[in-house]
Amino acid sequence: MPCAPDTLFIDHIPGETRIAALKDDRLIRLFIDRIDRPFAPQGLRAGDIIKGRVVNVVPSLQAAFIDIGDSQNGFLPVNATYQDDISRAVHEGQALLVQVKQTASAKKGAVLSCKIDLTSNDCVLTPQRPGINISRKFKDADKRAIFKQALNGLLPADCGLIVRTSAEAQEPRHIVAQATALNERWQTLTQQAAPAPVLLERQSSFWEEVWAQLDTTNLTEVMVEGLAAFQDVTPFYQDAHLYDGKLPLFDAEGITAQIDEALHTHVPFASGAHLVIEETEALVAVDINTAQHAHGRDLEASHLALNIQALTALNEQINLRNLSGQILIDFIALKDKANRSKLEQSAKTILNDQRTTFHGLTRLGLGEVSRTRQGQPLSTLCTDLSARYNNLLRQLSKGGLITRVRMGSELIQRWQNAPPVWLEDRIGYLPPLKEDRTLPSQGYSLETHNDRQE
Repeated sequence: MPCAPDTLFIDHIPGETRIAALKDDRLIRLFIDRIDRPFAPQGLRAGDIIKGRVVNVVPSLQAAFIDIGDSQNGFLPVNATYQDDISRAVHEGQALLVQVKQTASAKKGAVLSCKIDLTSNDCVLTPQRPGINISRKFKDADKRAIFKQALNGLLPADCGLIVRTSAEAQEPRHIVAQATALNERWQTLTQQAAPAPVLLERQSSFWEEVWAQLDTTNLTEVMVEGLAAFQDVTPFYQDAHLYDGKLPLFDAEGITAQIDEALHTHVPFASGAHLVIEETEALVAVDINTAQHAHGRDLEASHLALNIQALTALNEQINLRNLSGQILIDFIALKDKANRSKLEQSAKTILNDQRTTFHGLTRLGLGEVSRTRQGQPLSTLCTDLSARYNNLLRQLSKGGLITRVRMGSELIQRWQNAPPVWLEDRIGYLPPLKEDRTLPSQGYSLETHNDRQE
């Protein structure tokens, strides 16, 4: 289901844009966009189409690794090709059109596919997968036949088309026009002569992607720090306001503190009980802790109610933290079979969206959930080197709010490799990197001008 905030706070510095979605003053989602990629100024997204180059074929994995111009090679599994053996599907050095199906994480490259989909409002072109497939959800069988006839012979023999349910409200000529435009896009892509790796088509902009995930029905305020982001957001929300306060916007509105809370393993909720959320390499482990909350004669009923209450809190955290993969929930034990059935039904209702599936209880009573990966988890986005560096720049850009910054070796290297020259426009000078003898190992710090503090 779309995220339904009532307020958006947006902050931007050259290199990073953050959008905080709040409901009743509580942070429910955080979207982050960074310039961290060689040829993709906004980073790779699901749906992007790239001409890559095969750098390694691994028969034991039945997969290949593709240079897509990102910091990590993309991963192409054999089931995303048109062969049943990876050695027959691709060879090293081959230039290859691929589409991003899942974006990269901190330790894994993007998941790719040779089975490319080109989408429009009401249909999807499927190159190398021929056939006209019209949604079975059409209520009017005659219209399905009319569309089939109108589209017959329109596309090349090796291209197929999926006509979505939404097309039923359209005239056939509109669907023909969309299909024709999709085919023209495909022909243009296949004729690109640029050497690999090269980004050929971006599926959507950061703003389009975010807006697609928002239910703006109850949106009452959009506050923006940074002129570039203000100009970007106004086509989507004309009543946005430009922030000019002395403190960074996220600090002034208490959002920074809420982000910090979202990085903690301990999550209290109103009843006094709490969740413990641990992210590991293999899975996300969730423990529901009563903290002596459940009491009274009907302990079983109290445990059931607490488990259901915890599911609501967990659903919020899954979305806010962007947790994915396998999630195991250690519920408070229930002895009654009927209560376990109620818990399973509640979990299927609460943990239910396009990305999330509740698979039921294991024999040990653990709740088993899977969630498809889409971007990096909040724990990575808010703690990696880019986050620390951008937070430093954000503080510096306010001018004089901090007077001395001690820098570790990673931040020093980042500063030396790409000095933020835009800071000079913001505060009138570029803070110099100076040797700091009080730091035995790092040895350097930045110093800002005290006289700029107001």
